[in-house]
Order: sequence, then C-alpha cells, then structure tokens
Amino acid sequence: MRKYQDSVTSKSVFSKKTEFELRRIKRYDNKNIILPKWINLKNELIFSEYDLSATSQRLLYFVMSKFSLDDFYSDNSIYDLKGKFDKVNESNYSYIYEEKDLRSIIVPASILSKVINNSKSARKTKNYEPLFAAISQLKIANITINTIKDNKKFSQTFKFFDNAEIFILERESNREQIFVQLTFSIQYMPYIVACSGFTKVDFDKVCSFKSVYAMRFFHWFLYALKNKKSARFSVSIKEIRKRFKFSDNMYKQHFDARFIQKPIDEIMKNTDFYIFVEELEKKHKTKNRKKIEVASFNIKQTNDLF
Repeated sequence: MRKYQDSVTSKSVFSKKTEFELRRIKRYDNKNIILPKWINLKNELIFSEYDLSATSQRLLYFVMSKFSLDDFYSDNSIYDLKGKFDKVNESNYSYIYEEKDLRSIIVPASILSKVINNSKSARKTKNYEPLFAAISQLKIANITINTIKDNKKFSQTFKFFDNAEIFILERESNREQIFVQLTFSIQYMPYIVACSGFTKVDFDKVCSFKSVYAMRFFHWFLYALKNKKSARFSVSIKEIRKRFKFSDNMYKQHFDARFIQKPIDEIMKNTDFYIFVEELEKKHKTKNRKKIEVASFNIKQTNDLF
C-alpha cells in the first residue's frame, strides 16, 4: 500500500475549514462510536474487482453506513416510484447527487481511527498513521463492477471516492479538531444507497475479521445462503484471483491455503458457519500437491444470524 504523502504528526500540514464552508455536508459528529447493526451490501459487490486492506474496508463500510439517505428518499423522482426501487436508474443518482457536497460526509479522525482498528475504546489515540494509510489507499482505489444484461457482460471501472482529505475544523470556541472529509464518486452512489438487490450483513461481525478476504467471503456466503441453513456454490480460482485483483504472477505459491482456507478458518472461528471446500478436502486426503482450479464451497449455519 502506498504510504500517505501527508502523514506527519504536526497539525500544521492540514488545511483549515470553517463551519460555514461545511454547512451543507453530512456529518458524523458524535464523540462515541455508534455502530449500525446491519449494512446493506449490493450483490454486485460480490462479483466486482477491487483491492483494499482490512482497515480501508472497515473505513469504507463505516462511512457507507453513516451516510444519510434523506436526499435520496425525499426526492420526487424516487417518491413517484412508490417503493419500486428496482426501477431506480443511473439518471436518478446523477440528478440527486450531482453536487459533490451532497455525496460527502465528514467524520472526526479520532472516530475513524478507532473504527479501522476495530476498537470502541474511549481513549484518544495520537497515532493516526494507520488512518492516513487507509485514506491514502481509498483516495486512489478503483472498483470494477461486472454485470450481465440481456446475456451480455458489461464492466465499468470507477473510483470509490472523488476526494478524501484530512483537515482542521475551526470553531468559534477556538477549539480545533481533526476531521476527515470523504466524497463518494457519483458512480459509487448506488452502492451507498443500496435500495434494491442487496444482502443484509451483520456490521460488527464483518468488520471484526482481521483478514479483508474473510470480510469478502462472509458477504459471498450470506448471499449464497439467502436466509437458508445451508448452501453450495462453485467459483474458479481464476475468478477469485480476478475479484481480488491479483495479477497472474502474484501469489503463485500456496494460493488456496492463504486466500481460501485461511479466510474461511477465520470465519468459522468467529461465526456459526461451518464451511468446507470439496477440492481442498480431497487434496488434503490424497496429499495431492496439484493446484486446484475450482473451489466448491459448502456452507452450513448452525444458528440464525437474522
């Protein structure tokens, strides 16, 4: 991950903004971390291609969950659909969120620092380096969405955020506080709103995983289950590598152990899921060193998560 260029301890490097400048922007200004119980993740995210660290993924999920959707649901074009949210199209998002301020959110740096470290402690942190690194990655990160319409494959690549910056908020009381301002790209707004075609994911659980691959597999497994007790699906190793944005020459050795078995072991340790991959089971029993080409996931749930 590229190191954040402005990551220094002094506040003097940050720009300063006033309350008046930020008056139209949504803000999370709570001193405590209030985590949502659920986050709605669009199903297209399962089949998309992107590469984020676990800390960046937590930050992304948190700001997605805290972004107010009042502008969307109060818009006349959405109201006229009378709840038929599958009829919402790109023109609706483009019209509602044309202005950058309306797709921006401001969060105290201290809150985000705790979120990305998966800590709810009230103790203030002075080490913002992990936060700076996460912001640095999100500032330049792209996502490729793959969809099928009329039996034709379509791919669209865009940034998660148009802008991500750290600044000092100047207040009348002369108290200064470090904030982070994040502006979602207009192409990513349908994945913030997630008004149709989504999977309901336990926020605390998905963000508790240390591995970003466990986070993503967890979403895949919930999608496959669809509130059932068990499910099975197969995906090629080539497709898994593509979704994780691994090039052909990356991680050639022990791929299945590092990026399949290890993440699902973490999921099984921290949830009521029991998961086994048929090809890995067969490989283990026969001690066959040949690389697997397809992974068939079998998921069983012992208790309800819903």
